[in-house]
Amino acid sequence: MFPSTILVIDDSRTVLAIFGHLLRSRGHKVITAKDGDEAAKTAASKVPDLILCDIEMPRLDGFEVVRRPASSDATRDIPVVALTAHTSAKGLKRIESAGFVGVISKTTDPPELAPLIETFLLSSATQSAVGAR
Repeated sequence: MFPSTILVIDDSRTVLAIFGHLLRSRGHKVITAKDGDEAAKTAASKVPDLILCDIEMPRLDGFEVVRRPASSDATRDIPVVALTAHTSAKGLKRIESAGFVGVISKTTDPPELAPLIETFLLSSATQSAVGAR
């Protein structure tokens, strides 16, 4: 898998550490943000290849974070994946309709996380290549 820059947004230091460790061990550059305000600034200045975003956070929640990149030319095409422990049918439908490209459950076994995230990166790269033709 090609090395990518991934922005992980979560108000839990533990979640940031787990995702950071797993992704760095696979050669990815990881940028973290602890809330939506910090994430919006970071995404605009660092322009990651993928954003992993917690849904429930102080200040700006994940739904507001996913709207912000779409309003900026620099970040409009960055795919945003929701991170959540709540995967009810109603919650998943709301996440999908908000503009997230997918969902990763926080209850996923850690060894399965990096390959799952890389699937989103690969899907995004494939869509970009097709759109560039």
